[in-house]
Amino acid sequence: MSAKQSRYVAFLRGINLGKRRATKDELCSAFESAGFQGVDSFLASGNVIFDATPKSSAALEARIEETLLKQFGFEVDTFVRSMSALEELAATNPVVEADRLGWNLHVFFLKDDAPSTANRAFKEIETADDKFAVIRREAYWLRNGRMTDSAVSQKDISDALGKRTNTARNYNTVERIIAKYA
Repeated sequence: MSAKQSRYVAFLRGINLGKRRATKDELCSAFESAGFQGVDSFLASGNVIFDATPKSSAALEARIEETLLKQFGFEVDTFVRSMSALEELAATNPVVEADRLGWNLHVFFLKDDAPSTANRAFKEIETADDKFAVIRREAYWLRNGRMTDSAVSQKDISDALGKRTNTARNYNTVERIIAKYA
């Protein structure tokens, strides 16, 4: 990474699900063809680390989405965060609280800030084992137990987020990305 570049992570929605397939090498090649450097893919679920001259997340997302559409022939919603933003995320209260409680944590990445109604909407669907928090462009789901055992549905979450496109990661994945690439 040159002195004028920053490290980013692109969280790709729906990659390697159904017919939307791309190997690690294909993803890395696509990012390199878009002019990014230091490209690596983490896990097969669409987490791509890259170095770039600092730009807005929206500009990077648009460039990546255009490149992936050309390369693979299907749209891929992309959510970019700088490595420093992920490190800040690691220190947020929802992350600290999930660790303190020993609960599972999922992070939902959004392109823009969550709607102002999101925290209220999440409070309405909380249970004794499901807690939520929203901070700017991320929503956090703290779960006591497995997500699949929850009465909270993906539709409930989508509705609380104002039906905004998002992609979710288990916080363990985010933590491993930070540990390996920060």
